[in-house]
Amino acid sequence: MVSMASSGRIVDNTMPWHLRNGYCIKLVLQMILAGLFITGCWSESSMPKKPSKQEMAALTPPLSLVRRNVNGYQISFVIRNAQTETENKPSLFFVHGSPGAWHDWLPFLTTNSLTGFGVRIAVDRPGFGDSQAGGIITDARAQAAMLAALIPDQQPTVLVGHSLGGALIGWMALDFPDKICAVISIAGSLSAELEHLRWYNHIANMPPVRFFLSKALNNSNLEMLSLQSELTRLESQWYRLKKPIWLIQGEKDKLVNPRTVEKISPSIPEKYLRVIKLPNAGHFIIWKDPQRIINILNEINCTL
Repeated sequence: MVSMASSGRIVDNTMPWHLRNGYCIKLVLQMILAGLFITGCWSESSMPKKPSKQEMAALTPPLSLVRRNVNGYQISFVIRNAQTETENKPSLFFVHGSPGAWHDWLPFLTTNSLTGFGVRIAVDRPGFGDSQAGGIITDARAQAAMLAALIPDQQPTVLVGHSLGGALIGWMALDFPDKICAVISIAGSLSAELEHLRWYNHIANMPPVRFFLSKALNNSNLEMLSLQSELTRLESQWYRLKKPIWLIQGEKDKLVNPRTVEKISPSIPEKYLRVIKLPNAGHFIIWKDPQRIINILNEINCTL
């Protein structure tokens, strides 16, 4: 028996379920991706492209890919070593959002404008990029501890996190204060009250749909499903913060509610809190206007 699909193609109803209904699943998948576009959490046109090893080696100074075993996970990260004139200056450690990869930070790794910093590191978080093999770690505090193991010992380090990365560097600052000197959260997912699951998160968790999504999107969705409870844990611990933290938030952000700063600020000790609001910035300012963030980083130091 055959019937006509909405696309005009003939569908054989005697075909196996997974083939006969493939068109329906693809339609649902298209709806999910449309949701990602609408809410602003997919901005492929402005994302930095992952460079080849040859392109990384040709940079001055070059970027080096490193893999390290941390608690049984193979974690990959890229490092730009300090030059002679910056070798005694604070390090920069970049943590991407969800999904994401180290090359989200490519403009910050390649620029020569960050003159106040030495070593720069951008990590592929567990479950993403070249660190996919071991799967994700939805326990944000445990994941933060793994990332903290990669912080250089030589110099104090400034942590920079985007989106969900903002929550992870928060845990790193709370649990490993001796390794860092400041925290910079850009469009950070920090408020449990304002981080609501979206309709496509539930659909994306259905087994037929998961089959059609990339590993990175599946892993990202699993992180989103547990995000509220993880942020509730983090909010209860901000009182322990002993390092300066900058909350940088765009007021045109369609993914992280711009009111996040107001919601989370009372939980953070006032003496350590710095807030920078960007009136015309959206969630992906690190891709769309990286120079603006570079300028802010150049004005930040580790003193109160």
